[in-house]
Amino acid sequence: MNVALATRKLNVDGKGRHIFLLPEHQQKIQTKVRKEQKTDQWRRRYAIRAGCEATVSETVHARGLRRCRYRGLAKTHVQHVLTAAGTNIIRL
Repeated sequence: MNVALATRKLNVDGKGRHIFLLPEHQQKIQTKVRKEQKTDQWRRRYAIRAGCEATVSETVHARGLRRCRYRGLAKTHVQHVLTAAGTNIIRL
């Protein structure tokens, strides 16, 4: 039986629950990564990414970055640069 695809349904207090079993080497990697995520160094490094993701999300949702009103790469680039500049000005 392939352990990676096996799930076992447990009945705990009348509520169903699924446990996903990974192959041993993948489980070791997952455990190691989860342990690293609890360190201060990892959290500081991730905070930088979270800030970047928030900026991208803001420009996509609030400023409509995914919709371009122009055709052509040059005009699209100008719109993206101006949108980014506007976002920076608003943040200041």
